[in-house]
Amino acid sequence: MNPKAKLSTAQAAKYIGVSVSTLKRWRDDRKGPAFVRLEPSRIIRYEVWALDQYITDTRRNRVN
Repeated sequence: MNPKAKLSTAQAAKYIGVSVSTLKRWRDDRKGPAFVRLEPSRIIRYEVWALDQYITDTRRNRVN
């Protein structure tokens, strides 16, 4: 997948293997992967590279 592709919340949740509600909760709690808020519509998108980075960082922290 193109690392610069932007995924919806549902797509991003499926990509990293969590529920949509978990991803929304992480966003509200300022945890989880980085996201982009597209203005003026305030649509949330997750870039694939940021999701991949989050997965890598999470795995690294669990090993250490």
